[in-house]
Amino acid sequence: KRQVEGQELERFVTEVDERRIIAFGPPKEMRSAEVSESSNHSAYLLRYKPEGGWTTTWYIDAKTFLPLKSVRPGEDSEVTTTYSDWHNASGLMTPFHAVVTETDKPDYKWDSKTVQYKSTLSKDTFAPLVPGPSDATLAPNAPPIPFTMEANHIVFSVCVNGRPPIGFILDTGADQNVINSTRLEEFGLKTYAKTTTTGGGNSAEYAYVAGATFTLPGVELRNQHVSALDQTGLERALGVKFGGVLGYDFISRFVMEIDYQNQLITLHDPKRWKYSGAGVMVPVVFDNGIPHAYGSIGVPTKAEIPAYFVVDFGAAETAT
Repeated sequence: KRQVEGQELERFVTEVDERRIIAFGPPKEMRSAEVSESSNHSAYLLRYKPEGGWTTTWYIDAKTFLPLKSVRPGEDSEVTTTYSDWHNASGLMTPFHAVVTETDKPDYKWDSKTVQYKSTLSKDTFAPLVPGPSDATLAPNAPPIPFTMEANHIVFSVCVNGRPPIGFILDTGADQNVINSTRLEEFGLKTYAKTTTTGGGNSAEYAYVAGATFTLPGVELRNQHVSALDQTGLERALGVKFGGVLGYDFISRFVMEIDYQNQLITLHDPKRWKYSGAGVMVPVVFDNGIPHAYGSIGVPTKAEIPAYFVVDFGAAETAT
């Protein structure tokens, strides 16, 4: 459970509104859209901002008046969705094919096989989710967990599925837990699906794994879905045996106290912990599971530049 807020919420509202328009047609609010014409007069351009979201530009075919594409802001760049293969489904025109393009990420497409519109739905369809039992255990007397600094990364020993302990990076810049795919067999795990991710301008294939249980002194996180990525390059850079990364899905279960001087991490139960001390509170916003903080950058020749910082323990530098 995580509260969606800030820029992530605005992106989410924009994306949902785009899908609503494709599924059900333009809402009344689009009558106030800013309208222009393409240079070759083949399409109308509608610039429309949903309440609580960001402005999306719709390209409307001048002959059919059906959307050709939509362009909206994404997390790091614009997201362009091109629609085609329109069919009449239960009296509504809907695209059966689309291609989604985003800078520095692989294109992907989606295809519809059949589309059904139901006039009524059971209330149970939208019933709130009921949380199950916790998948995390923190012993009341859990001792501080020692760690080492390897190439400016926090690395501590973790047991996966009862196997001997191996080094894992603690990384607030990871939105999920990741296992080094070269060690899956060692952990008794198998993949069940795969996809592609992008980072640093390059794409890499990674897989999904179920049934991973992580154990540290006094702590257990059970039966997790994780991603699996070949991290032999990172293992070489660290110079230690490397099992993977513990990110948001681990960190979010606890209050985490990091003592860099003594190289100890103490985990606390969020329901029972209260801060006391002389430290400065820095508000953070979780965006896709990654903490961000608003601040500024100062340089001698200019006024302060507003900034939106990622608080990333997995980054070796002071700032990027």
